[in-house]
Amino acid sequence: MGDLNQTLQQYLGQDFMNAMESVGSIIPVIGGAIKAVSMGKSALQMLGVLDQPVNPFSILLDEIRVIQQKLDQILAQIEKDRLEQATGITLITRAMLLNDASNIQTGAYDAYACAKFPSEDNAQTLVEIRDSAQASVNHFVDNPNYWKRIFLEATVYSDVWSGPLAPPLEADGVLVWDYSVVLLSYIDALANWLVIILLSDSGFGQAHLFNGTEIIKHINQLYDALLKILTSYEPIRHPDYYELQYLIFATNDANFYQILINGSIDYLSSEEHDQILPFIPGGNWRLAGYPCGMVERYMGRFNLMTYPLTEIAEGSNYLDFSGSYWVGGANPAEVVDPAGGHVEVTDADGYERFYNRFCFHHTLRTWQQARILSRDLGLRRVWSLIQELCAARRIPTPNLPDTWFKYVDTPSIRQLCGFLPNLIEGLNPWDTISLRQLANSLGFTGTVSLRAMFFFNE
Repeated sequence: MGDLNQTLQQYLGQDFMNAMESVGSIIPVIGGAIKAVSMGKSALQMLGVLDQPVNPFSILLDEIRVIQQKLDQILAQIEKDRLEQATGITLITRAMLLNDASNIQTGAYDAYACAKFPSEDNAQTLVEIRDSAQASVNHFVDNPNYWKRIFLEATVYSDVWSGPLAPPLEADGVLVWDYSVVLLSYIDALANWLVIILLSDSGFGQAHLFNGTEIIKHINQLYDALLKILTSYEPIRHPDYYELQYLIFATNDANFYQILINGSIDYLSSEEHDQILPFIPGGNWRLAGYPCGMVERYMGRFNLMTYPLTEIAEGSNYLDFSGSYWVGGANPAEVVDPAGGHVEVTDADGYERFYNRFCFHHTLRTWQQARILSRDLGLRRVWSLIQELCAARRIPTPNLPDTWFKYVDTPSIRQLCGFLPNLIEGLNPWDTISLRQLANSLGFTGTVSLRAMFFFNE
């Protein structure tokens, strides 16, 4: 992958997680205030965190500023050069997002002061604050340019096995949908707008929170963003049936050698391995470091693990290998037999069972890495806010796709059993299978436990 992608992963990964932790602190406060108002009580007590010198509302905006500043430091000149190539395009800058979020936060503090020290002047101030804050929060819904940035090839995740996993471009071919700053700024702005609503008179609260379509509009925007992030997930593919046959032996350095004229064996260096691997079926998986996991294509964020080589080595029990992974000449790609070695399947049924188990375990590990990525991106935090808003508006929460219970939340045993027919070759939805039979079919030799078999002690 590119150096720029690695830089963004390094510098913005933890910053984004920190900001999402603050989001997690804000949501219970907002939820409690909504419940208080819906029960005819004052929201002041629940929102008392605004009195504290450091509170999650101010922390979040500070953390968003850090992300914005780092993005500007890393991307500003590159984005400027790319933008100059695309005439006629006006880019909404990250600074504008922060201006709106900051404006609404100031309004929330003023609204809190007005509610805490009621007077006619303060009441009038609150009315003026509301108009400005409402205009700012609506920008996140009404202006689609807030959710776009210049597309930069250098931010795309790429490795020699997967190739570039790029996000879909906008119709102009220059912009791409982006949530790196705007989602956090939007949540911050929306939370502070809710503070203003909850501290206003009951009529205003009913009109803007409990009735009408305003909050539904924000629910839909958050939900659409959540699904868009989730649909951008791209699993690192596993080697296919044929590739794995060669790869099983390509994991062993002892198979990389040449026989010299005097009959002695000359084992190849790691640099020579790297030169040959691209010409071995599946060899690029080793060259990339046996990656297994999930990539989020819009930001190029990823969470990967190295697939356990001990599981791959078991496949040699069903195969035979002759020759070595070495070829002479300047162009190994012209060699008919891939990189000089020859693999023969000696037990077709055994290899097929092994390969099906490998695919199953690879899929489960991919889901596990996806759940870690989703945690880092705060997808559960966003869903919690949607749930709070739906509860306040007294509407059902939207439906989540099946991928949510693979990539974000650990599936329940019932959900997992529903996924099994698509994961295990030959298993039908109507089949009755005991836990022991399932363990045997997966080649599982440890303590028979669904958690141990499916979640790798997650």
